[in-house]
Amino acid sequence: FVKSEKCFLFDPEGYLFKEAPNDNRNSVVIDENSPAGLKESVKDRQLLEKVIEAGKALEALDFVAYSSFYVPENSFNDFWIKTREGWNIYFDKTTNVQEQIVALKEFLDKKITNEKRTGLQYVDLRIQGRIYYK
Repeated sequence: FVKSEKCFLFDPEGYLFKEAPNDNRNSVVIDENSPAGLKESVKDRQLLEKVIEAGKALEALDFVAYSSFYVPENSFNDFWIKTREGWNIYFDKTTNVQEQIVALKEFLDKKITNEKRTGLQYVDLRIQGRIYYK
């Protein structure tokens, strides 16, 4: 997905203001071919709003910890979250992120045992009302 591991912190208005370590929360991976300069604004406001919404929903429900948010190279709609357990959650900015996170919580509570959860590679929430996992 991502060629670069260069991350930046951003403020709620979408301005990148500081380079961040890869494991920092609220970081965005920027494609190395088009690195954002500090104080440059995130260009896709809808995507930024969905990333912030996903972070707030995960914090409010408090059922999975995350380390970083990523935007895949050449992506128009997708972003993903790296959990602290080592697996990813894939989102699409066109879906209702809060509903998908509630569905994810229910899915993890009812369908995935703790043993299986440690072996997860990803949970894909990009299609509204559906959950795919590996």
